Amino acid sequence: RPGGRRTTVRAGYAEVADRALCPLDLGLYPPERYAEPDFPYPPYDPDLVLNWVWGHSFGRDAPVLVPEDYAYYRTRHDNPAARPLAYEVSNGCALGGCLEEAALHGLVELAERDAFLLTWYARLPVPRVDLRSVSDPCIGALIERIRQDSGHRVLAFATTPDHGIPTAWVMAVRPSASGRHDEPAAVCAAGAHFDPERALMNGLLELTANLGWNRSAFREERERIAAMVDDPGLVREMRDHALLYCHPAAFGRFGFLLGNGGDAEAGGVPVEEAFAHATCRPRHQDMRDDLAEAVARFIDRGLDVVVVDQTTDEHRAGGLACAKVIVPGLLPMTFGHRMRRTHGLPRLLRLPAELGHRAAPLAEEEINPHPHPFP
Repeated sequence: RPGGRRTTVRAGYAEVADRALCPLDLGLYPPERYAEPDFPYPPYDPDLVLNWVWGHSFGRDAPVLVPEDYAYYRTRHDNPAARPLAYEVSNGCALGGCLEEAALHGLVELAERDAFLLTWYARLPVPRVDLRSVSDPCIGALIERIRQDSGHRVLAFATTPDHGIPTAWVMAVRPSASGRHDEPAAVCAAGAHFDPERALMNGLLELTANLGWNRSAFREERERIAAMVDDPGLVREMRDHALLYCHPAAFGRFGFLLGNGGDAEAGGVPVEEAFAHATCRPRHQDMRDDLAEAVARFIDRGLDVVVVDQTTDEHRAGGLACAKVIVPGLLPMTFGHRMRRTHGLPRLLRLPAELGHRAAPLAEEEINPHPHPFP
């Protein structure tokens, strides 16, 4: 919630369009979704009065208004005037020792989630990483620990799209010959960092934490999980997305990653080759310059980067800064299959062809219809 500033602008988008983000560019819902019973969000109308908060647009090099219910994703909890237009989470929020550091980490998180969702929704055949080629021994040790604890094999994929920030998808897979039907079939996670191996390690650390609770929950909730395989509308919470893919009946949905035969035992390519397109690796002495280099990757591709300073007095007292980073046009992370936001985001349709994965743009009906497997 906005704990560091007061709401001073309340207007419809039509009134402030010359100095505001258009809510449509943030990804909303198709018209038919609003007709569903009990759908919690109102359809967008440029005259719908909203609360707005100021942020800084790097693309405009100027202040810009952002819907407050997008910049602060829990406003509805104690504000009767809140009018959120979509499901929103902490995506792009980060802490740092200064605002530049917070913004940099928020931007990297957006890159990570966007790459994961782009790979899933467009079913991109991204390169598999040969994890034997990494130089960091901690990665091999962590993979071996996972194998010893649960018997799962770890796979990794380089998902870096157009912006060039190294992003990785990692997955723990139950070997088909293991005979262990009480273990999750697959658990996924993602990582990002300007160093590809650190991106892999970040994903592995998240995977290790997720695998622990997924293993116990899969045994306890197997009947409910089986129902989600047949009815994606039952995927309603964050944990449901992960639990769904613990079920072996959903494993075939990873065929685009594993090849047509769904072979989880095949090898991959060396880490540097897999991340050959991950060219955004700033190494400046000043973090402000690192941020400027990363931001330029998005600006040069026709995307804006907006930073909302969320810092409160409590943050400042601790020597911290807090930021919400927004890149209109990237795929927003959502939880609950009904809340997915792919409508009105043309980058999802055009980018697979631009990246060389297909000959023509993706059609709306070709978007992966299944719930995503993050986290």
